[in-house]
Amino acid sequence: MIRVSAGTANVLGLKPLQSDVRPTTGYFLTGGRCEAACAFCPQSSGTGARLSRITWPQYSLPEVLQALTNPSPLKRLCFQASYSSGWYPSILLLLSALQEHKITVPVCVSCRPGSLGEVKGVLDAGADRVSIALDACTREVAAAVGRSWDDTWSLLCQAARAFPGRIGTHLIIGMGETEREAVECVQQTLRHGIHTALFAFTPIRGTVMAEKNPPPVGLYRRVQAALYLLKQDPHRRLVFDTQDRLVLSESEKDTLSPEAFETPGCPDCNRPYYNERPGGVLYNFPRRLSGQEFHSCMGELENSP
Repeated sequence: MIRVSAGTANVLGLKPLQSDVRPTTGYFLTGGRCEAACAFCPQSSGTGARLSRITWPQYSLPEVLQALTNPSPLKRLCFQASYSSGWYPSILLLLSALQEHKITVPVCVSCRPGSLGEVKGVLDAGADRVSIALDACTREVAAAVGRSWDDTWSLLCQAARAFPGRIGTHLIIGMGETEREAVECVQQTLRHGIHTALFAFTPIRGTVMAEKNPPPVGLYRRVQAALYLLKQDPHRRLVFDTQDRLVLSESEKDTLSPEAFETPGCPDCNRPYYNERPGGVLYNFPRRLSGQEFHSCMGELENSP
């Protein structure tokens, strides 16, 4: 059995679902019960039907492979491996099955490898990218939410040197770091050649952090803007005020485009409503922005906390 995000199951014809935005990447959750204890994640709290806001119904692997061999709009597959003892052989078997069924869309594997050898093994088995989640922007926040920061950072840097252009991470903004710490962490990942995705912290019922608020939208917009600018020049000098808030020059603001506020991650990854409820604030836009939406985002960037 393999778990499939509800939106992906809909795209593959496995589950009826109404949605105004469909995923362009297929998202799958593999492995046994997660052995980590991350304070923000329902997978570690016993409410394992969800990952962030998303439900993950189970299907048989042959059923999913058959659906993937039919024409579909999916442009990428993302396999998220739970932190369990059998994740590595399980991922290798899945990648082998994709090749046997001649499923050729690019594949990313998001996992917590224990060594550079495991990263190489996943890439050699057919993944075009491996994402190693840093999650926290500082070691202090990592310790508070139950993550190991130094070991993860060390392996990320080793992997990025060994496999340039093929290693990514993601950061969850709003878990206790300052705005400056978030931006500086983004900058460090990009300087090491690590592709970086952003998530907004999302409180989920049943987790240790269920009562914590998501980040202010203005703060998140400024981190998005920093990521966009730093992708162009990771060594750009950014300016902060006395409250550790990012201050953008007029020329930097003029450089921003609607793409700055779209879902950041691998190519063709849009993660619809992973952080948000339909009709609510869109932290990551899963589609092109309208002119009015871009104008609103720029206003939030400049005027919101």
